[in-house]
Amino acid sequence: MNDTFKRYIKEKIRVIDMPNEDMRFIAETCGVETALKIMENLSGARFFVPIYWQKHIATRFVAENAGILSVKELAVATGMSDWTVNQILNKKQSEIDEMSQMTICD
Repeated sequence: MNDTFKRYIKEKIRVIDMPNEDMRFIAETCGVETALKIMENLSGARFFVPIYWQKHIATRFVAENAGILSVKELAVATGMSDWTVNQILNKKQSEIDEMSQMTICD
């Protein structure tokens, strides 16, 4: 594909020009430019977008704000349950305990 045609595509492509329903949906929700970048860079790729895609960053948020916010506040901020927040905090505490035991024993 030559540069003239690439420029034409970037200037003229519309939602209706998308090759399938998935790409039309992406163009409608994220913009035609984003859909075009996906088609150019990820052509043929299949991927899954998890429902709760924020889990990793939410876990870090909980760990970093544990001494600042209450369990309830952490749960509300992240959309997780109190139980899940407590599980994260317990896991983090276990990791801290393990590290301090290794330091003492070494």
